[in-house]
Amino acid sequence: MCPSGGAGMPLALAVPGQELELVSISGGRRFQHRMVEIGLAPGVRFSVVTRGSPGPCILQLKGTRLVVGRAMSDRLFVRPV
Repeated sequence: MCPSGGAGMPLALAVPGQELELVSISGGRRFQHRMVEIGLAPGVRFSVVTRGSPGPCILQLKGTRLVVGRAMSDRLFVRPV
């Protein structure tokens, strides 16, 4: 369950190829601000290209690929679209 009380799972648990929507970002204001700067804001839709275990996730977002580390992916809460 995501900390904001909404239904969501950590990005770290997402399945490659899955289309997702970002529900919330857990963490301090600096972390949240940084995620928004790179395009990961609540409501944004993206897909998981690959998910390392225990490595990083590669995301496809608006024609761009982003690499999100494991610690970050534990603080990004998503739901399937």
